[in-house]
Amino acid sequence: MNVYTDVPAWAAPSDEARARFTQPALGEPADLALDGDGQLYVMESSENGRVLRFPRGPDGRYAECEAIVLPSQQKGRVSTAIEVDARGCLFVASRGTDIPDLLPGGQVFMRERSGKWYLVDYGPFAEFI
Repeated sequence: MNVYTDVPAWAAPSDEARARFTQPALGEPADLALDGDGQLYVMESSENGRVLRFPRGPDGRYAECEAIVLPSQQKGRVSTAIEVDARGCLFVASRGTDIPDLLPGGQVFMRERSGKWYLVDYGPFAEFI
């Protein structure tokens, strides 16, 4: 599995952190989703885990992937679920943070196809099934 990504400095301030984003193995896969183009999204449940986007190749295989950097890399945050809507927007639900007064409970982030992220919900019931 080839993993490629453009990791911003704020998400991976050290070489060790940057290597975590491009490691060629899944780390505790917890949820998956498919979009309308047949791309597979796999979410890791480990602390500050990745979301991996696998484009379907011409032969129908998923041989390489992109590690999507989540907008929240706070200590203690664990992603719990992902979904892709009909427009191709990616939704990621997560819980936990070492700043409970800032974002108590859970958070739901939305990523547009352009790559722009939005916080769409937060609080004790911020989750989806």
